[in-house]
Amino acid sequence: SMEVVADSPNLDAVLNTSLAAAFGAKIDALALATILADATIPTSSVGQDPNAWLNCLSAIGEAMAANQPIPSSMIGNTADFIARASQLALTAGMWLGKPPALTNMGEYPTTSVTAGTAIYGGFDRGFAIALRQELRIEVVRFGTPNKATHVLVAHMRGAGVVLQPKRLFIQEKTV
Repeated sequence: SMEVVADSPNLDAVLNTSLAAAFGAKIDALALATILADATIPTSSVGQDPNAWLNCLSAIGEAMAANQPIPSSMIGNTADFIARASQLALTAGMWLGKPPALTNMGEYPTTSVTAGTAIYGGFDRGFAIALRQELRIEVVRFGTPNKATHVLVAHMRGAGVVLQPKRLFIQEKTV
């Protein structure tokens, strides 16, 4: 109703934030699908489940054997992230935690990657979102004396592009 709109001076900001989050999720899904479909990105040669740090180190070792640097980022499934985070050391019930060699590696859990798959690399150099045309996000407000309607418009012509496949590495539980 118009009363809700009148009492909500930050409504445009809330709608823009909500739309941006939904749009960001779609771009993430597009980027991840593009990376996973690219046959030129090196993939683990043996089944290495990213649910344990030892397996992650094994995959990173395989990537390093292919002349890749230690990855700056890891994108994986949320269930694998929780499994790694809940690993206990063998003594005194201490949490195992991320290996010291990977201290600077960012972890980005998502449900857009299936469990048993992780993507490692330097995404700043290995991948880009190419904008073919404009990116437009706008809130259009229509008002009548007693009612307000908001139309959310988001439009982008673009695509994910693998720039340097050797900067990325895919770890898979099932090969």
